[in-house]
Amino acid sequence: MRMLGSIFLIAGTSIGAGMLALPVLTAEAGFFPSAVLFITVWAFTLFTALLIVEVNLSFTGDVDLISMTKKILGKKASSLCVLLFLLLLYSLTGAYLAGSGSIISEMVERRFGFIIPEGLAPIIPLIIIGLFVFMGTHAVDRANRVFIGCLVGTYVGLVIAGMPSVMSSSFTLQNYKLLFGAVPVVVTSFAFHIIIPTVVSYLSYNVRLIKKTIIIGSLIPLIVYLLWQYIILGVVPIEDIRRALIEGAPITEAFGNITGSPWIISFGMGFSFFAIITSLLGVSLALFSFLKDGFQNKSKGKGLMIMTFLPPLLFVEIFPRGFIMALQYAGVLVALLSGILPALLVYRARIRGFNSSYRAPGGAAALIGAVLISLLIIISDIISQ
Repeated sequence: MRMLGSIFLIAGTSIGAGMLALPVLTAEAGFFPSAVLFITVWAFTLFTALLIVEVNLSFTGDVDLISMTKKILGKKASSLCVLLFLLLLYSLTGAYLAGSGSIISEMVERRFGFIIPEGLAPIIPLIIIGLFVFMGTHAVDRANRVFIGCLVGTYVGLVIAGMPSVMSSSFTLQNYKLLFGAVPVVVTSFAFHIIIPTVVSYLSYNVRLIKKTIIIGSLIPLIVYLLWQYIILGVVPIEDIRRALIEGAPITEAFGNITGSPWIISFGMGFSFFAIITSLLGVSLALFSFLKDGFQNKSKGKGLMIMTFLPPLLFVEIFPRGFIMALQYAGVLVALLSGILPALLVYRARIRGFNSSYRAPGGAAALIGAVLISLLIIISDIISQ
């Protein structure tokens, strides 16, 4: 059962609000070019995830990336990684708190006609998710299974509603050049590396289970994204997708109008909420574990909870645009921390003779390839801003 829970945790951390943006950002390129990009990014993130597993299994006890980086690359590199990780994790946590709070507020207004004050909305998901994180990985596992079940239910409803309306003529468009600007968002949508140390510990360092869990857990988002891409691009005309991109409107609204099913908007809202909440659960657990490792278990649970949730909540309340601005460069952070860092850690660990019970596939050429791909992601993110 722990393996199943870990698979859901990986899948839930990957599948987030970015999924709603994928068809909008890649529509101009077409379905088949975007499918090639998705598969390529999946293979890249799977490989770099296995690199982290190799490094993680060269240590004993519960360790996170702070300790690994410090012992392998030194204090200066560790300090830089700490700042980058905190920026990414706090940015994602804040963005997911704001996003899930906004959806809760809208659902309450639609159902009961009551408007939740904007400042209070993010506190609701914080209380829900914070309670599970405080209770530990086992509680997060159980809660995540429920949320994933709801996510799957709403997703299946959207797919069933849209499948009869798919038009084969919508798949003739193919322009690989227009994929460049979408690369950072796609990479971020497949990233789950922050949760790997937690999964390794949760699965009791069993190499076979860990490998199997990561492969299956990463495959789920790929399948979900490809089918979602097929449905949206096959149903919603390119003109409506362009309009959604310009206006910032949810693609599920255009989807509901085309299919003639008004309840699709409700399903879409529910799907959006559970996509965000599963990511919030995974990211906040990773942040909690990251801080716990950084303080080497010296800080108590309540103190860690405050450090996990108070900074992103304050930024959401005081300076909401701050997290949005940081998220614009999430692709850079993900490429650095989920691409270049794992390659450097493995290279140095192998050179220094760290003994690991697992060795990731590929030699030095594969590590160089991971760094080069990461640099391309960084360049594409900077150019697309």
